[in-house]
Amino acid sequence: MVPRPLRPAAEPLAQAFVARYPRTNFGVAYNEAAVFVPVTHKGETGAYCLTMPVDDDMAMIGGREQFGFPKKIAEITLDRDGDTVIGRVMRKGSEILTLEAELTEPADPDQNRPPGMRPRVTDLDGHPCYPMTCFLFKAFMSPNGRRFDYLPRLIRDVVLMRPGDDLRTGAGKIALHSSAKDALGDIPVRDIIGLTHGTWANAMLPAKVVGPDLQPPRVPAPHRGPRRRPGIPARARSPTRPQRTPTHLEADSSVLIHSRPPSRQAAAIVIFLICGSVRRWHQVWS
Repeated sequence: MVPRPLRPAAEPLAQAFVARYPRTNFGVAYNEAAVFVPVTHKGETGAYCLTMPVDDDMAMIGGREQFGFPKKIAEITLDRDGDTVIGRVMRKGSEILTLEAELTEPADPDQNRPPGMRPRVTDLDGHPCYPMTCFLFKAFMSPNGRRFDYLPRLIRDVVLMRPGDDLRTGAGKIALHSSAKDALGDIPVRDIIGLTHGTWANAMLPAKVVGPDLQPPRVPAPHRGPRRRPGIPARARSPTRPQRTPTHLEADSSVLIHSRPPSRQAAAIVIFLICGSVRRWHQVWS
């Protein structure tokens, strides 16, 4: 569930959200949902995205092909009736994620930070925000379907979460189900430890390639000496081309969503949960 070189964090926590983005700086309004689990990479704690359904193809393509977010098209709703908020995600006729909240009191973002979100800092405009580091894997199959176009890359992306003044908390419920193409129902939920609903203005910073590929290193073939074509002297043959290796793993990717002005305003319901299977992942990988 958590691929190498990422490692599950010490606490078996996870977060799920359903969000509505009415305004973005790439001109698309859409709904989105996601499930994250906390991980570590080279001493840094972040969040690994298990799934991120969206209901717009432009948002899906931009997030998946540039950053590596595992986005799929789905039907997503986020409805509020008084203090009751319900978010639903439907995939191929199956409801795979349901979040319900009964809001009772104002929420303090310092006390209700989800797993993977760092403590509050101040951005360049002087606004308080909470950085969240996301780790993603980006890879595409070659046209013949036999290999990748390039070796899979580990992406590190930081999102600045700017809270609004309308955050509220309360009691909530979450339900994860599987469809023919989505195995969310395999994730057991032990308990809900936090919930927040409100408006956030988020910005995605430029991402980086920070990790190696998923494939094991290739073992070079044993040296058998130069091959000579009949009738061609050895000195007349073309020199052997050196094997190419990925040497630009630290190259910055281009910016999709700029940090100024705030690119997204979202009314979202976020639930933090204790996920029993994360503890088992930690035992397996440690």
